[in-house]
Amino acid sequence: MIAAYLRLIGPLHRRRLGGVLAAKVLDAMMAGAPFVLVYLVLRAVMSPDGLAEVRPWWIGALLGVFLARAAVGLWASAAGMRLALDVSRDLRARTVAHAGCLSLGDLDAGRADDLSTIIAQDIPTLQMAPTQALPGVILHTVFPVLLVTGLAVLEPRLALVLAVAAPLCVGLMALSRRHALRLNRERADGFGTLTLRLVEYIEGLPVYRVLGAAGRRHAALAGAVEVLRAVNRRLVTRLTPLLFANALVIEGAVAAVLILSLVLLVGGALPAETVLIFVVAGVRIGESLRALMGLVDLIEGLGVSVERVRRLLDTPAMTEGTDTTPPARGAVAFRSVSWSCGDRPILRDIALDADPGTFTALVGASGSGKSSILRLLAAYGPADRGAILVDGRDVRTYRSDAYWRGVVLAPQQAFVFDASVANNIALADPDASPDRIATAAEIAGCAALVQDRAGDDGPSLGDDGARVSGGEAQRIALARLLLTRAPVLLLDEATSALDFETEAQVWRRFREATRDRTLIAAAHRLRTVRDADQILVVDGGRIVERGRHEDLLAVGGSYARLWAADAITPNTLEEPAWSA
Repeated sequence: MIAAYLRLIGPLHRRRLGGVLAAKVLDAMMAGAPFVLVYLVLRAVMSPDGLAEVRPWWIGALLGVFLARAAVGLWASAAGMRLALDVSRDLRARTVAHAGCLSLGDLDAGRADDLSTIIAQDIPTLQMAPTQALPGVILHTVFPVLLVTGLAVLEPRLALVLAVAAPLCVGLMALSRRHALRLNRERADGFGTLTLRLVEYIEGLPVYRVLGAAGRRHAALAGAVEVLRAVNRRLVTRLTPLLFANALVIEGAVAAVLILSLVLLVGGALPAETVLIFVVAGVRIGESLRALMGLVDLIEGLGVSVERVRRLLDTPAMTEGTDTTPPARGAVAFRSVSWSCGDRPILRDIALDADPGTFTALVGASGSGKSSILRLLAAYGPADRGAILVDGRDVRTYRSDAYWRGVVLAPQQAFVFDASVANNIALADPDASPDRIATAAEIAGCAALVQDRAGDDGPSLGDDGARVSGGEAQRIALARLLLTRAPVLLLDEATSALDFETEAQVWRRFREATRDRTLIAAAHRLRTVRDADQILVVDGGRIVERGRHEDLLAVGGSYARLWAADAITPNTLEEPAWSA
């Protein structure tokens, strides 16, 4: 953990940490100095001349050591705290900046959850490294070593007893560390799962209660609690014997020193002042070893946090192209594109062409690969094979910020943040005029929401859009999409939460407003895309049919079956007439 932490914080903070730890070494040395001075005072007091043998400077030196140690300890504590805060600030900035360089696919694969855990939990935990863990290890390692070395000069036999106990303690602590490392990882995973289950249970409680499923979902939450409890039990079960054995070695060594000291004192082989020094020193060494033992679990807990931060920072950044010119025409082409998620093939030999200003619809069963096509086109990640071209240029040659000014995706799960409706729409263009925002909202069917909640001072939509419905959130996201000037618009079931009549009206207005842009949309409701310039039927990661609505119906294949299944939709709804 220590080596990984040092690599994580960088050279500048390593040098500052070196200063803090050097201060703790000095602190440990000064912690041993009083034993020398007290021994000199005791030997003088117990001599025939008594107090007359005591040198005044010994007392002054003793007070000076106490004051110096207090000053060094205060400086080390303050420097460690400043370092901890600076490291936390820098790690937060690095993790957020690196997350901004990850591909959208990496963020969509759970890295966002990792990022929130790192920011809220791991980085604050790592503040204990320069303030408690590492200074504690230095102090409670250097101090016993120096003290035993000094005591060996006075009485090698007693020092040997303490010296023998030290490697036994180190061995037991190493064994404890090995168990603690694995179990702390399991505990961190269990805690993360429990947090997710708890949030899921709280957010879904209204639904669970209505469906009478609160008990079953509570059982899932209780299961996560039980998993974490089982890990904690194993941690206690496996570490307690080792900690007990370590404590037994420490207490046994102190008791052995005490007994042997008394034997030597009674036999006249050891002066009383030496016995007193050894007894007090043995107690202090025992305290240091117990403190060091207590740091094992803390250090391994920090190791889990270091590993999680490091794993995120080691995730390769998105490969950036050098072309800073955004797509302008909106011509899209896939050339034998294949893509897999791990070992599972998702898309196979996808070929399509979408001319500027045309509307392409992707239809097919759930899981057929429609969303994957859109995400590859939105630069969520690179294809495994083939090429994706926008305006005749491979998407990999674009710099991401330039590319996303020309290609924008509206996902099925609309993102709505805690701000007013107008500000949510203006996320696409902060400089947009109120008239442009109102026009986009009118086309997307959310003008009433803007009027009801308009302005910076209007009510916010709450966390995750808690104050709007799913359909309202999707209409806000569509208005935001319209506010962009991107020539390529991608819609992934972006109106799935709307009722049929509202969806038909929104689609008609949306298409009329985007006739000069290239539109590619995935849809389950085929009536909304029947007038597309081309319809691509996706099945098993392949495009199995392509053509216009009437031509595909005439073929009587997959599209005709999908259309027949979609025909249960009421026929009284007003049909969109994009071609008119």
